[in-house]
Amino acid sequence: MALDELATPGPETQETLRRITACAQLPTLPTVAMRILELTRDASASLSSIAECVELDQALAAKILRTINSSFYGLSSPCPNIARAINYLGMNTVRSLVLSFSLVETFRNPDGAEGFDLRAHWRRAVYGAVAARLLASRLVGCDPDEAFLAALLRDIGSLAASIALGDGYARVVSGAGAHADLARAEREELGVDHAAIGAELARSWRLPKELADAVRLHHARSGESASNLTRAAIMASLAADALSERSEERGPAIGGLSTLAHRWLRMSGGEVETLLEELKPKTLSLARLFDLDTGAPPNVGTILAEAEEQKFLIQVEQEREATRLRESHARLEIERFTDGLTGAMNRAAFDRDLDAAFDAARAGATPLAVAFVDADKFKAVNDTHGHQAGDAVLVELAARMKQAIADRGTVYRYGGEEFAVLLPGATAEDATDAAERLRAVIAATPVDVRDAAEIDVLPVTVSVGVAIQDERTGAEFAEPAQLLRAADEAVYRAKQSGRNRTVLHEPGSAAEPPPPREPGIDAALRVLIVDDDALHQKLLATALERTGRASVRAVESVAQAVKLLHFGERVEGGPFRPDLIITDFRMPEHSGEKLVRFVRATPSLALIPVLVLSGSEHNDDVRRCLAAGASAYVPKSALSRDPFSAAAKLLDFWELVTRAA
Repeated sequence: MALDELATPGPETQETLRRITACAQLPTLPTVAMRILELTRDASASLSSIAECVELDQALAAKILRTINSSFYGLSSPCPNIARAINYLGMNTVRSLVLSFSLVETFRNPDGAEGFDLRAHWRRAVYGAVAARLLASRLVGCDPDEAFLAALLRDIGSLAASIALGDGYARVVSGAGAHADLARAEREELGVDHAAIGAELARSWRLPKELADAVRLHHARSGESASNLTRAAIMASLAADALSERSEERGPAIGGLSTLAHRWLRMSGGEVETLLEELKPKTLSLARLFDLDTGAPPNVGTILAEAEEQKFLIQVEQEREATRLRESHARLEIERFTDGLTGAMNRAAFDRDLDAAFDAARAGATPLAVAFVDADKFKAVNDTHGHQAGDAVLVELAARMKQAIADRGTVYRYGGEEFAVLLPGATAEDATDAAERLRAVIAATPVDVRDAAEIDVLPVTVSVGVAIQDERTGAEFAEPAQLLRAADEAVYRAKQSGRNRTVLHEPGSAAEPPPPREPGIDAALRVLIVDDDALHQKLLATALERTGRASVRAVESVAQAVKLLHFGERVEGGPFRPDLIITDFRMPEHSGEKLVRFVRATPSLALIPVLVLSGSEHNDDVRRCLAAGASAYVPKSALSRDPFSAAAKLLDFWELVTRAA
């Protein structure tokens, strides 16, 4: 809390101040106290006249002498009378003691303060007063007895408000909770706080302005421009809170006191602990002299241990909060640069990253490739099957692109059905290979749209245009927009030359895949059947071969199929590469799902359509196979009813897939 937050109340709060300070129930200072204040303000008043005034109230004089001769002041020899006390300790000391005893006696049990916690009030007052006196000895030009009185007075406004406002003020105190939050709650509810009320009382008693200011500003925490007396009052308030009976107030108060004591007095943490230890015996002694009940004495060691534990917990929580903020910021950044539908990076991210990658490539004389990817005939998907099916296709396209590109680059949704890929460091050959792999992975397996359309799967292909920024080969562009335009032109040429192909933006070097094989009698389709059921295997092989469109190779396990495909067992003088794989789903050693994953993960096999057959039509099995990359999931019951018709349909499906590719 800054000093300007606790400035002198404006006109709007003066009425509340007047109501409180003019309350008929508010006690007034005794005559002796008021007379002493007048005499100490009079430069011509003699010390003897002040002493005589004090001695008129014998009970008050006795209390003052008992205090002066106690261990609290530690005089080397007893002081016999008030006149000698003034000579020994000075007029300020006697004045402070007169006012202190008068205040305590006058406000000990005032009328109208029912419900106000007087014991807690005086406990804070006495602990704060002792702390202020000890701290003042370290502050240049700060009279310890002035600081003592300022700290004793600092919360008197709270007691006055309780007397004047009754239950209304009690509700404010109850709502505030900790004393450190009281001033804020008072300002919100009353327009004025107890510090301002106490300062107004001090002015009405004609106490020095510096002392009234110390009372007004004792809740400030940035008292850089404050007097040393005010600083003593601020630190004293924190010291009293540090030794509060309320454990929740102690930790923050010790932390605040340590910070200000180091800033203003260069006190170490150990010195602050020593100060708090010293407060206990001196406060107990003073409470007896003032005949005040300040409650059980604090266990300073326990309080300091609690504060350390609380400090550690606060640090842990601060670290957690910092981590949460970092994670929240990271999530916001991800959301800002992520396409909401596909999960790929969005256009804003692409524009940002392209500029950065282009500058880095130019600065380091390293290559940079941009690939533009456009879904073929995508409008027909939306028009025929609806936008939900189109969205399902876009989501799957993004997933397959990210899988195909892996850590070689980044996939972005550029807009609509267009995607872009940044490939830093990729040469023309590297980029073309990556783009061709991406294209092939997409073309190899139809997209499952059963949750979004009335059909199960849709064959989807893409056209890819690649452009390279590479100073070493003379492929240079002046700015990122030109590189992007070159990739866009390459996509256009890919579309014009038949779709489902990759074109490199370089004269005469379009990297086009060979045209797909056309099925027919003269060029039999090579089919690999993987099924542990010998009867079913024979039935399917016979049905396929009788179509006249296929030659069949059959094995009984996934292991045999992997060996055949991986090690290239020679068939008719060359390595065996089937055009179609049909596998059973459930087999003893490995499932058909595992074979699908092997095929999709092997570049030389990735384009081969794989049909999974199973007696199970459970949706989870279907989803697992399609997620693994199967081209279709076919129930065995369809083959059992009419194997020859089913075999022909399987080959028709292969033809549909390959033509779409």
